[in-house]
Amino acid sequence: MLPVSVPELTQFLNSYGLLFLFVVVLLEYLNMPGFPGGLIFLLAGLWVDAGGQSFPLALLVSVAAGLLGSLGMYF
Repeated sequence: MLPVSVPELTQFLNSYGLLFLFVVVLLEYLNMPGFPGGLIFLLAGLWVDAGGQSFPLALLVSVAAGLLGSLGMYF
């Protein structure tokens, strides 16, 4: 069971956009429990498709967050 619902995640994504995407992906890559990264990626894809943001920018933000999270776990 997810700690938050899909409408709550969608509302956060609409409100905070790329910052929310960055934080959730970063925490997912830092192996923090309770952050559904797979669901966030699906919602972010739908958000980008609906015209909320450009795909290259969303991709860049998620890759940067993943890299920082992976480096954090490495060190």
